[in-house]
Amino acid sequence: MAEIGISRKIMGMTLNIAVDDTELLKVDSVVNYANDIYTAVQAEYSNKTQDSSRLRALAIYTIVSELQTIKGEKDVFLDTNTKKVNDLIKKIDSLNLQN
Repeated sequence: MAEIGISRKIMGMTLNIAVDDTELLKVDSVVNYANDIYTAVQAEYSNKTQDSSRLRALAIYTIVSELQTIKGEKDVFLDTNTKKVNDLIKKIDSLNLQN
């Protein structure tokens, strides 16, 4: 694995980054997703503002909002499963099984 420098255009700006050569597909996927969100935000807000900084901020807000939703759903899922596992352990312990 070798670190390489690459240049990608993200949300209308050129970004030079150093990545592991095995991560190129991941980087391209991330950049494409960010650009897709940015394009959608541009389409939605272009009649309200032409300020590219504001449009980028709105795109970042959208992405972070999605991440927080996913994280929240993951936390709820983990909490629910943790409670189920703990309840199962209590039931097994209450059976007084011999070792």
